[in-house]
Amino acid sequence: MIVCRTLVPPMHFLLRTLIVFVVGVLLSLALLILQIERNVALFPPGVLSDLSSIPWWVPISCGAGAATIGLSLPKMDEWFQRKYDYHHDQVEWVGVLRCVGIFVGITYASTLAYNSEIQIEVAKFSVSLSLMAIGQWWLFDRSVSGFVLGVAVSFTATAVTQIIVHYGIFSFSKPDFLSIRSWLPGVFFSATIAIGSLGRQLAQTNEAIH
Repeated sequence: MIVCRTLVPPMHFLLRTLIVFVVGVLLSLALLILQIERNVALFPPGVLSDLSSIPWWVPISCGAGAATIGLSLPKMDEWFQRKYDYHHDQVEWVGVLRCVGIFVGITYASTLAYNSEIQIEVAKFSVSLSLMAIGQWWLFDRSVSGFVLGVAVSFTATAVTQIIVHYGIFSFSKPDFLSIRSWLPGVFFSATIAIGSLGRQLAQTNEAIH
């Protein structure tokens, strides 16, 4: 906090960007390893014995995406406030940590062994995860900007993942919806709410300092 007080606004922006980027990279690495261990994501054999063989673009892309989300949500809050006089509830750091924890839990649930070949059961599983993600938004966000950004990221990230899978860069062990896993949109929505809450809290902290 003492360091933040001595920084000029551009440095605040860079610091916020760096923090959210690093968090995105670390979360992506942890969750990617979890997916490999549970045979959800397919990578070359022995990838866990040599972490340097994990494709570098995965954590970098996730970090860049996290930084974009973390910086975009506060700006969207400002836009909604100016245009519609809408104010979202203030979030404390404890709430941010809980929100991130729920995202990790939802992602962990998505990697659990799910051997059912019945499409309706697979659909129920995916819908349940999506409802959990919406519940996460309701508990920790409840803002129109957060919901809109979450939906936008869900569709965009799912489409990008499908393109990556189509070109053989990445694949899933048991695809159940257009070569991907049907729970992906819910996980992306949850990630947006978690990372967005972190970015929003960092922005609020900077405003409080000034």
